[in-house]
Amino acid sequence: MTTTINPRVLWTIPLLITIFTLSLPAYAKYGGGSGTAKDSYLIYTAEQMNTIGAEPNDWDKHFRLVADIDLKDFGGSSFNLIGSNSYPFKGVFDGNGHTISNLTYVVTGNEESTYDDGIMPLGLFRLIHDPNAVIKDLSLLNPDIRPASTCPKWVWFVGALAGSIGSGSISNCSIEGGQVQGERMVGGLVGSNNGTISDCYTICTVGPAEQRSLPPLDGKFERRESFGGLAGYNYGEISNCHTTGKVTGEQNVGGLAGETSGITISSWSRSDV
Repeated sequence: MTTTINPRVLWTIPLLITIFTLSLPAYAKYGGGSGTAKDSYLIYTAEQMNTIGAEPNDWDKHFRLVADIDLKDFGGSSFNLIGSNSYPFKGVFDGNGHTISNLTYVVTGNEESTYDDGIMPLGLFRLIHDPNAVIKDLSLLNPDIRPASTCPKWVWFVGALAGSIGSGSISNCSIEGGQVQGERMVGGLVGSNNGTISDCYTICTVGPAEQRSLPPLDGKFERRESFGGLAGYNYGEISNCHTTGKVTGEQNVGGLAGETSGITISSWSRSDV
């Protein structure tokens, strides 16, 4: 017995397959989710974490960490930091109580610059700048952020979690172990804060980078060092925070903040300064 297939059916099958494929959500980059407030992108692995920094179009999206992550396989400057001067992070990153360990970034001098002789800012999040941007419930273990001995440029605004917060908030985050180094505005958590930092703590080493041959700067910049256990410079608000690490420097050195023209509430430091 011979079965004859209607030609319309033959055309319909690939059409249905195409429609079904196009309707599937694009989850391939991360571990699930669509990046909205109700359906955050899910981050399970170090590779997925590294992908965020390579996708500027996602820097206004929502992310949620769903596992502890070890970045030990990303050495030197191979890890993609999140946010830039051109495209700051404007989204929400929920650490969900998890840790990111062994973040290492050695500044080469080839990173995006704000001026010819300087690289800024540097951190897991280079620049956070939006009133609704949020980083919360995240711990960094043993981060190491510093200029390479061959870096020919000044390195400013350096923090393990964020180089600079133009606006936005960081809450319930911590830095345990590790070191943060640079020439100006260097902090254990953030280099420069013009947002809100609450319920955070650091136990790390903050200080100047090793001396290198660097171009001369205008005199007004030479005096702006600012090393702090939590923030290098605080323009914004710090509340319910503390530090117990070690901070060194030549000018404007503080256990909590190197300099502040902002607000500090219910916070303390037992750092070795």
